[in-house]
Amino acid sequence: LGRGLGTRGFAYPPTISSRPGIGLRSPARAKTGAAPRRMTAGEDSEQAKRVLEEKGVVIHSSLANTKGTTWSGMDLSGTGIRSLSDRIVYYPNLTVLYLTHNQLSHVPPKMFASLRNLVTLDLACNNLISLPAEVGELHKLETFHLYNNRLGELPLELGRLWRLKTLTLEGNPLASPPQSIVQQGTPKIIHYLRDRMPPAPAPKERVWISVDQQSGTGGQGRTGGSGGSASRADDIGSGGDGSGSKKKPLRIFCYNILSETYATPERHDYCPAWALKWNEYRKPRVIKELLEHEADILCLQEVEVNVFEKTINPEMSRHGYSGYFKPKSRAHIAGIDTNKVDGCCILYKSSKLKLLDTHVVEFQQLALQKFNLFKGDPSPSGHERLLSKDNISVIAHLEVLDSREKNANKRTRLIVCNAHIHWDPEFCDVKLMQTQFLVEEIQKLRTKWGRKGSGKGPPIIICGDFNSTPDSGVYELLKEGKISGSHKEFKKYHYGEYTKQGLSHHLKPLVSCYGQTREPAFTNYTAEYVGCLDYIWVTADTITPLRTLSTYSLDEPAFRYNYGIPNAHFPSDHISIGADIEI
Repeated sequence: LGRGLGTRGFAYPPTISSRPGIGLRSPARAKTGAAPRRMTAGEDSEQAKRVLEEKGVVIHSSLANTKGTTWSGMDLSGTGIRSLSDRIVYYPNLTVLYLTHNQLSHVPPKMFASLRNLVTLDLACNNLISLPAEVGELHKLETFHLYNNRLGELPLELGRLWRLKTLTLEGNPLASPPQSIVQQGTPKIIHYLRDRMPPAPAPKERVWISVDQQSGTGGQGRTGGSGGSASRADDIGSGGDGSGSKKKPLRIFCYNILSETYATPERHDYCPAWALKWNEYRKPRVIKELLEHEADILCLQEVEVNVFEKTINPEMSRHGYSGYFKPKSRAHIAGIDTNKVDGCCILYKSSKLKLLDTHVVEFQQLALQKFNLFKGDPSPSGHERLLSKDNISVIAHLEVLDSREKNANKRTRLIVCNAHIHWDPEFCDVKLMQTQFLVEEIQKLRTKWGRKGSGKGPPIIICGDFNSTPDSGVYELLKEGKISGSHKEFKKYHYGEYTKQGLSHHLKPLVSCYGQTREPAFTNYTAEYVGCLDYIWVTADTITPLRTLSTYSLDEPAFRYNYGIPNAHFPSDHISIGADIEI
């Protein structure tokens, strides 16, 4: 019973009453009580039959079986409906559903669990006495009318609807939330319910999985819960010097811990307020995450100056770690609260590794130093875009301590880089250039820090939050060693010789430890974005990835229940990653 476009620009299905004389209605007229328009014989069709019966609504099987319907709006207002059939789930594309001025006493849970695209839902002026917990599945809902019903309380799961802007509750005998909360409006109601929701189910225990096992080649690999501590090797043999000595793995850990400045209800309004508090909640869980995997080297991003000095450094020192930390370039600007500036740090076990040298990569400074390379750029030049972003990376030159090797000149040395590339997808060109600057700096340090006559130079580990997915130009540049200067992610911007000749590096073969099989489904999980952004790269000619720390699936209950992290189980909006490697 097609109507074409309704008054709100949606293609609406028929609204048919079970009462004689009542016919097809537009949503606007149904809401105002205007006289309905009677259907004509020509509006009937083979696909749509009578959808309401004398006692309530039953969606006819011929209509219910059209699962591929593209209808985005449905108006069943003022039609005397007493109950809804579960077959309404066959309309998953609905974004607007009007059921006002009927006689509904309940709504089937399946409706909420299936119509997840709803943006507007009107259940006002019915006889509803309760709502099922499944109402929390409507994560896109922005407008929800419930006025003039018989609701005594709202389900706590309503607090999951973080996008909800309008919730009308007048005319209900509500006892919970209390009227003092209701009178403060929709945001306060949602926050009240969200902060009292039971926590999501606990995530599955993480294990260390061998790369061979993941690729199906039958390797047994070391596995175990929470870092596999039962089989954690306590000694690291010298390697990479051709001595033929037995090698032991180094365990690498990478984690964006979420800066306290960014952990706000405004940025994470799907998260309970208590789960965002640093001292009371997030801090102990971050420290637990750092320690439980017994890593030898940890690369952390979004660490604030204050957090490093008062929490990370002293806590990790008590467990045998030393650290190197640098904040973003803005920390040098007069008037900035330096304590709140975040940066990157590298932590290492002092009993197993010795710090030889350090280097900080400030992308703004490099853009200034390379100004001559951008001279004469046709418009628009990307140089100003580079100068506007103050991301940094830190690099450490480490030596593996081995009591069996008395000659320090034969001990294994390696370069560890911790990178944090700019986040904004609109600046994908800047991400490419920051990554190019990074590999150029690493190449210089490999020459500077390499032993004379060693040939290949020190093994290299590059960890970080690259804010780039596996199908990005950044990933392609790191993996393939080059990309064209006409790559689509440069957009319309010119970068002098870089876009004329293309980007490249000489660290090949550079491989992602997880990418040996498959990158995680996601390492960043928020209500607005889900994707893999964090990686551990190594030079494959000097380092062999052995195992990786298992990640998660969005199908798990811990993630289906919440629309993002942080939450009760995760103190950051990123998932940590880890790898055992052999040098």
